Amino acid sequence: MSTYPQIAAGQRITAALLTSMLPTEIVKAANTDRVNNTFSADPELTIALDASAVYRVEFDLLAGGTTTADIQTRWAVPAAASGLKSVIGPGSTAAEGNADNVAMRTGVHGFTTTVVYSGVRNATGNLFRIWETAVLTTAGAGTLSLEWAQATTNATASRISAGSLLRVKRIG
Repeated sequence: MSTYPQIAAGQRITAALLTSMLPTEIVKAANTDRVNNTFSADPELTIALDASAVYRVEFDLLAGGTTTADIQTRWAVPAAASGLKSVIGPGSTAAEGNADNVAMRTGVHGFTTTVVYSGVRNATGNLFRIWETAVLTTAGAGTLSLEWAQATTNATASRISAGSLLRVKRIG
């Protein structure tokens, strides 16, 4: 079993040591709306990762869009990062306006695999939840970010809403 950080007997307890034990949480402060199917990184849900490290990563997203546009996600990770992401969100057969009783998708995918979620709620009022999580191992340092877009370009915007969360905890 790996423990991070390693603490030796007699080691001095510092603010940096204590801080390294905590997860980093980035809460999205503003809505981001998109009206095209070109992937780009979310402007807030991004973080730098260290080389030769193991992280527990969680994207907890509040999203909206129409079933004609949908939302697609993938992760940008440092080169040679390894692991798999698990995903939960509205499935392709979820019908718009179907309140809280929607068909769901779950799966396990590579970080850069495109995952499409049905836009079962509008982007301005009724949102749906997407949850993507992984244990990610880095080889080199780099940036982790959520990349997303509409699955089909539509004039009605799809949204990743304020209040969405990126939580990263170094575990090794």
